[in-house]
Amino acid sequence: MLTARGWWFVAVVGFITLNGVLWAGRYSATVPLIGLTLLVWFAFEWLLFAYRFRACADRIAVTRVLLHGDRPVPAVWAGTKCTVRVTVTSYGTARLPFVHLQDRSPNDVSFAGGVYSLAPGEPISLEYTLRTATPGVLRFEGVSVRIADVAGLFYKRLFIRNPVDCLVLPPLTDDEGRRRANKRFNSLPPPGVHRLRRPGNGSELLDLREYRPGDPPKMIAWKPSARRDKLIIKEFESDVPVRCVLFVDASNGARVGPPGAAPVVRLAGIASGVAQAAAANRDLVGLTVFDEETTAATPPARTRVHTINLLRTLAIAAGRRPDPRHTDADLVARYAHPVAQELYPDLLAKDVNSRPVAMFWLPIVDSGWLWVVMGLLVLSGYLTSRAAWMNAVVGSMRDYVPRSGSPWVNVAVFMLLVLPILCAPSILAGFVWLLHGVRGFFPPRAPMMSRRKQLGALFAGRDGTGPAAVERHQYDDEFFVARATRFLQTHRVDLPIVLHDKNGNYRFRSERKIDVLAGALIRAVGRARDNELYVILADLAELGDDLDPVIRAIGVAKARHHSVLVIVPWPPDVPPPAAVSSDDDGRKGGWPDQHKTVRLGTVVRMVLAHRYQKGFARVRVALARAGATVVRADDGDPVRLILERMDRVRGARTRS
Repeated sequence: MLTARGWWFVAVVGFITLNGVLWAGRYSATVPLIGLTLLVWFAFEWLLFAYRFRACADRIAVTRVLLHGDRPVPAVWAGTKCTVRVTVTSYGTARLPFVHLQDRSPNDVSFAGGVYSLAPGEPISLEYTLRTATPGVLRFEGVSVRIADVAGLFYKRLFIRNPVDCLVLPPLTDDEGRRRANKRFNSLPPPGVHRLRRPGNGSELLDLREYRPGDPPKMIAWKPSARRDKLIIKEFESDVPVRCVLFVDASNGARVGPPGAAPVVRLAGIASGVAQAAAANRDLVGLTVFDEETTAATPPARTRVHTINLLRTLAIAAGRRPDPRHTDADLVARYAHPVAQELYPDLLAKDVNSRPVAMFWLPIVDSGWLWVVMGLLVLSGYLTSRAAWMNAVVGSMRDYVPRSGSPWVNVAVFMLLVLPILCAPSILAGFVWLLHGVRGFFPPRAPMMSRRKQLGALFAGRDGTGPAAVERHQYDDEFFVARATRFLQTHRVDLPIVLHDKNGNYRFRSERKIDVLAGALIRAVGRARDNELYVILADLAELGDDLDPVIRAIGVAKARHHSVLVIVPWPPDVPPPAAVSSDDDGRKGGWPDQHKTVRLGTVVRMVLAHRYQKGFARVRVALARAGATVVRADDGDPVRLILERMDRVRGARTRS
């Protein structure tokens, strides 16, 4: 394609050449020769650029490596820096003298790019540093390649797709390094495997660890302490490991929020801290991630591989995008089309994804104007069948017909004057049909149909669903919205989210997750061995009236002598529930004076905050009656609270 400089060059040189040819007989032939020479040079440059582009366009490869400390890693840690190395190699037969390369990095990471000369077999490396603050998923789509000639007359854009999803694991905590044992070999069975099935007063040595303040002096192993020149503590089989199962809410409601600040991200961070600290204390931690439909359970274990797998599962849960539940096809298309243009320029080109003019015609059968047209046609047929109508029209027009010498001319003029009146309803129906159809060639329908047709062809080509799916994407709003939303979620592009409906109700309550959570808790109780701790990290503040299945499941767990702890995420813009009861009507505490002028937005925010506080109060009262402890995620250190509860279940020692 020609650049703006190329179009100006053709216009100016063409004007000079045309004037030189027209005035060559009166002036010198130097001017047309110069113009023709420039045009020949332009044609040669165009042929050379076209050859280079076709020889290398589909032969450019991209490889990507993430480095941490000069070694490749499959995942990165949140809060740490890593290096991204992108290698671009051309396997074509021509050299591209001017190429601009730009890596499409995640939205919250700076990108790398530059201008290079791409020769066959000579790789080009791009390196840049990225750092993410929260766990989740980083998606690298590929490299944008802009090819131009040295003169800047021609230009082509490619996108080398190389999609890579990289996990961002939750950050390592300090408790991960506090291992209770540094003894590598033991003639006894593995830790926790012994003949005693219940905690007791067994005296078999289980492990050795370093001294911590608060340990009783009688547990000091003096000989190992003398050899290592530091205090070493003996641990016996009476200190059996504690099993803890974490239930993390990954439902659609928990995923709603700013990028990196959704409730599921906070809950994943808490679960990560508990898993690492428990592994350092040689306890067994299991994980169950649930949403409205499914659960993914990992049985309790305490190996390093198990801990890494837990962190990977939490990173995947934290990286899931919410479903905005939009029904406006035009809104979704306006967000999806620019993404498709950037990532799939070859599949949206005019030569492979055209927009025929006929598709802009607005069919009248889909609107109420069809009844108007049908009524006019019926009226026309009725009037034509009436002889009185025909005689009246012919008699009234007889005196206005001009006379001539030829009878054929008289008949033709008479018919031209009479037929429009006889068929006036039919002509009016055709005029209504024409105006209604032509409206499709103007905004807002024309841009919308253009976007939906191109996106429908892209989706049908990627899914392999055939030409029929293109038409369905154009005219089936529900089908198109579902596919376009999935397309945006795959490429990690967020849509605007409407939190409340027209009645003020929260749209992301996710009631179905209650039954899923209750079933997962019952299954965990069925697999339990000793007294275990179940930690439910879920957004339940809006579900105070739907907690009956969970209350029954907690009752089953308490009947088996297990402990249940519920941690509810708390929005940062909602004040803590200071003395807010479930029966408070909201007329006291925190509300502005009735004589003071406040903005409507402030009142709405206060009403929503108070309603959230009341919902949390109802949840806390209902679950406390069932025997569970309910706390907020921002109330102190939830990780330490869970670890202290595990020590209470263990019953042998307390955490310093």
